[in-house]
Amino acid sequence: MKKSLGKLFIAFLFITPLLQAQQLATYTLKAAKTQLYEKEGVQISFVAKQINHTDNMFFLLHPKKSDAYKIVLLHKTIDDHKYHDTTTTFTYLLFPLRSGTIKVDFDFTVRTASDRAVANSYVDDHDDSIAIQTTNTHLQVHPLTLKVKALEKGVELVGDFTLKEKVDHTSITQYDSVNIVYTLEGKGYDEKTFFPLTNIAGVTLFDDTHDIINKATPTGYEIKREYIYALSAKESFTIP
Repeated sequence: MKKSLGKLFIAFLFITPLLQAQQLATYTLKAAKTQLYEKEGVQISFVAKQINHTDNMFFLLHPKKSDAYKIVLLHKTIDDHKYHDTTTTFTYLLFPLRSGTIKVDFDFTVRTASDRAVANSYVDDHDDSIAIQTTNTHLQVHPLTLKVKALEKGVELVGDFTLKEKVDHTSITQYDSVNIVYTLEGKGYDEKTFFPLTNIAGVTLFDDTHDIINKATPTGYEIKREYIYALSAKESFTIP
């Protein structure tokens, strides 16, 4: 009889922390779409909601690093107008970097603090403060699954872009240079390896790149970029 009770008591000790963690908060993890192409931007939202209203609650979320995707935080909003009732929304922009099935993992931490701990974190002298003493609990998050289709061969940019060029003149001497500016504008994946011009046989080429706009949005990176080239040669040449 004592042996059976001992087994039951030990099992209960292992289960209790898990039950307590699950009762702290709930979360929802969603993607705007789960089937997409490589380097196609998708918005991901993670909403954490406090369900245990005993203490103050704070949420920490970190996407796990992976070579299968690039992910950036767009914004984080906190709704804590009600007493001990916090809802936090994390919004991300993700680009899958390879085809196939990929899993997006997150580290999710719930931090709880009593009213006294929060009050003690503030110092009356000026605006100085000390760290809030919290109890941290890691909650398991089920990975987000995405089905990614491969791009066709030869695709250099993914998104909705325009590419315009401007040449200062088309006739030069052997000692002059021709200047050409390409302007890439649109929204999509920020492809750092794309260049409108590469080496041309018999041509000396100098280049520079200038980012005018480069910011993450819910539908991809908004980009306006100038590629500036100076070319000179001893013979006539064609710019491809």
